Amino acid sequence: MNQLQQIELPKVIGVDEEKCINCHACISACPVKYCNDGSGDVVKVNSNMCIACGKCLSACTHEARFYNDDFSLFNNSLERNEDIVAIVAPSIAANFPNAYLNLNGWLKSIGVKAIFDVSFGAELTVKSYVEHIKKNNPKSVIAQPCPAIVSYLELYQPGLLKYLAPADSPMLHAIKMIKHYYPQYKDHKVLVLSPCIAKKREFHETGLGDFNVAYKSIAEYFKSSNVSLKDFPEVDYDNPQAERAVLFSSPGGLLKTAERWIPEISNSGRKIEGIPNIYEYIDKLPQVIEDGKAPLIVDCLNCEYGCNAGPVTIAKDKAVDEIEYYVEQRSEKNKSFYENGLESQEKLEAIINEYWEEGLYTREYKNLWANVNLKYPNKEQLNDIFISMHKYSEKDIYNCTSCGYNSCEKMATAIFNGLNKAENCHHYLETEKDYSHNELQKSEKRVNTILETAHDGFIQIDKNTIIEQANLAFREMVKRNDAVGTSLFDFLDDENKNHLLEQLKLRNKNIQSSYELTLNQSDGGKINCLVSGTPLFNDNDQNIGSFAMFSDITVLKKVENELRKSKDELEIKVLERTSELNDMLEELKVSNEVINSYNKELEKLSIVASEIDNATIIMDPKGNFEWVNDGYTKMFGSALYEVKGKNIISENTSEYVKNLINDGIKQKVLINYEFEHVRDDGSFIWIQETITPILDKKGDLKKLIAVDSDITALKENEFEITSQKEEILSQRDKIEKQRDIANKQAQDIRSSITYASKIQKALLPEKNLMKKYFPDHFIINKPKDIVSGDFYWVCERDGKHYIAAADCTGHGVPGAFLSMLGITFLNEIVNSSTYKNEELQANKILNILRQKIKRSLKQTGKDQEAKDGMDITLCILDYEKKEMQFAGANNPIFIVKNGEINEIKGDRMPVGIYHKEKESFTNHKINIEKGDSIYLFSDGILDQFNGVSMEKFMKKRFREILASVNGMSMKDQGFRFDSAINVWQGGGVQVDDMLLIGIRV
Repeated sequence: MNQLQQIELPKVIGVDEEKCINCHACISACPVKYCNDGSGDVVKVNSNMCIACGKCLSACTHEARFYNDDFSLFNNSLERNEDIVAIVAPSIAANFPNAYLNLNGWLKSIGVKAIFDVSFGAELTVKSYVEHIKKNNPKSVIAQPCPAIVSYLELYQPGLLKYLAPADSPMLHAIKMIKHYYPQYKDHKVLVLSPCIAKKREFHETGLGDFNVAYKSIAEYFKSSNVSLKDFPEVDYDNPQAERAVLFSSPGGLLKTAERWIPEISNSGRKIEGIPNIYEYIDKLPQVIEDGKAPLIVDCLNCEYGCNAGPVTIAKDKAVDEIEYYVEQRSEKNKSFYENGLESQEKLEAIINEYWEEGLYTREYKNLWANVNLKYPNKEQLNDIFISMHKYSEKDIYNCTSCGYNSCEKMATAIFNGLNKAENCHHYLETEKDYSHNELQKSEKRVNTILETAHDGFIQIDKNTIIEQANLAFREMVKRNDAVGTSLFDFLDDENKNHLLEQLKLRNKNIQSSYELTLNQSDGGKINCLVSGTPLFNDNDQNIGSFAMFSDITVLKKVENELRKSKDELEIKVLERTSELNDMLEELKVSNEVINSYNKELEKLSIVASEIDNATIIMDPKGNFEWVNDGYTKMFGSALYEVKGKNIISENTSEYVKNLINDGIKQKVLINYEFEHVRDDGSFIWIQETITPILDKKGDLKKLIAVDSDITALKENEFEITSQKEEILSQRDKIEKQRDIANKQAQDIRSSITYASKIQKALLPEKNLMKKYFPDHFIINKPKDIVSGDFYWVCERDGKHYIAAADCTGHGVPGAFLSMLGITFLNEIVNSSTYKNEELQANKILNILRQKIKRSLKQTGKDQEAKDGMDITLCILDYEKKEMQFAGANNPIFIVKNGEINEIKGDRMPVGIYHKEKESFTNHKINIEKGDSIYLFSDGILDQFNGVSMEKFMKKRFREILASVNGMSMKDQGFRFDSAINVWQGGGVQVDDMLLIGIRV
């Protein structure tokens, strides 16, 4: 059986990613679901799995989905004076009522050479169906006028293809009729006026039809070009008149037409249409056919009201009675063309037979199952996916259908195949919302307790090294609860005091550093610590002390010393043993090479000489002993008469060796193995046995030849080498164990900082929230350390959008603590009931934030207290008034209007204690227009040194990049800025946290 391969299908449905909001309405409407990829920010379409039913076009109220129409290609062909004929679907009567013949007049006026009615192609189609039923007596026939249903069977139910009518659709009948019976139009291109986007698939698969043009496209052209069909004459079709087949576009139209040939056909037929009914019906059909309960003809259509209201028609929004009225009106008109009576019936059949030829309209189908590249999770994998969706028990399986898949399990299957993500689950979002609310309430408490729960010690000392704050971990390190108020020098010997003095000189220069100190404990013990020190300065740039983190590395130091000592000893031993082992390995290599060379030669021999010392055995193809040489007798003590007829497989006690020999015989290949043999005197010898197959000219197994070599001496040498190796490996394992302990200590040192990083990231706005408030934006956030002193914040209140970018004092752990306080306080201010009924201006928010920071950090203005705070940019955008408010603490913003770059500076004071602080921050009001670009940033980018010249990035260079990216999308601007920063930094060290946000109005 040939392996199925994926086949590239034409792209029928397109996605406008700018309009798509990832609402999943398209997935909900889609009958096959998994042709949609909702794993990103927009829902994309996999054309190779899409059946082109068009349901998503009407489901998408944002007009993000569109179909690929050929109207422009048709016009281009006309302009090149190419010869074109047209075929028109029966549904034309419902879409251009009382004017469809005028439409023919318009087509002739623009240069179409001839126009044919697909309704007559439908008459030929029914003739093909009837002949198939009479000739082949099928169990059931699935009608195939609808290409969406054909695609569904090819992709998702290929087992039903044998029941799909082996005849062309009415459109293909019409095209083949033109090519065969109208030779003057044989080489003309074919324009198809169609209600269906899926016809593009049919034309691609059969190679027939050139332009699939939707009624909707024609109508839009008429409207935009001010064309009135009443200005054109009525022009009839160039083919014979159809009769009742003009009903083919309506549900049941096929059965009504077939009654002319088989009057009782409706009693044994099934009329069914519309999503999801038709596809649910098809999925159950295989069992119904197998049970012998299927209808003779399944007259099925994808669209609810048939082709008359297809996805690209202009009648789909009309009442069904109005749609059917015009189709029935045309049917009655065409019936009257043929007079009643037997003679008229025979006349019609004679005309149809004149244009029908056996074999001309035959259709074959493709099995496209390989295109449906889906995997289904097992029970364990399904459970893991449910957990990622916050579904922990049966009560969480809501099957709410909001994801579009109609069941949680189908959504999980999409996630398993990378076609969606847990974040698109309604239950997940609600649970995350609850989590976020709870985390927001707990965040301030976490900030206040994180120092006390950290594994590492944290202290703050003044300029005289007096400890002002010390957490529990530090107090436990020095084994003193009264550490606060004492001098850090009290815990150091003379050598470490000198070391600390050198470090304090660096703090005076505003230099942060890491170093080692050994602390004296109250019980006489000592503890080795890795210290990370950060200077603290007042507003006059005077050093007022330091903040430091102490990590216990006592075990690490001990292991380091032992590791160094063990390494020296091991190196000596390894050098000695390596020399000995190399000598032995050289001898073993020679022995092995001799044995391997000898064994390879045995493959070429047809007769084994009996005089050799090795044991030689000749066996039949089944492994029965036929002959052994003297070497065998010497090695094993058994003569030929004692072993003849025994079988090498049954005599062997090892299951592994038995299987090895069986596989070698089966595959006719040489095998080699070793075994231990006990002699009659109780001694042991090691044997290497090689069994070589001897084949005849036909390649059949003729004999088996085994050669056994005594490798006892070789094995003894191997055992000695193994023993030596195990000793070395044991020492290595001991060293690696010590190394693992050291690595564990190093990992523990970073654990509390990593934990703090998770808390900080959880407080930053989610990507979906940023995109919701500011659809066109970019964010560059580069922390210097694991945690960051920079943060950004967004919010929405009363239809206005708030955004802030902040830079807290310092970076790393101290800055991170302040950033979490800042986010918490900003949320409290904006959402507080205190300010619910009043307008919050940007400067007022900063004023309140400053009060909260000062109160939280107990800042009163005294010389020796902490001067921590933050620089911040805060904007409020009111799109309705086209106005933006801005207030800044030390930080400016840049606004680009029509290519002109404007800088608006903030107040020269931080959010925090400041000796020259003003009573209030300044509130700037700026007019904004669509297309304006706004940039918020921290000073980390401007202060970054070049990796070669050690120059700072500076504001001038920042403005130059702003000018160069003007006109780019915000996403591309973000890439450009990120690249410029990386190139500038080069191999240099990042000196501060970096944050840059760009938004386009």
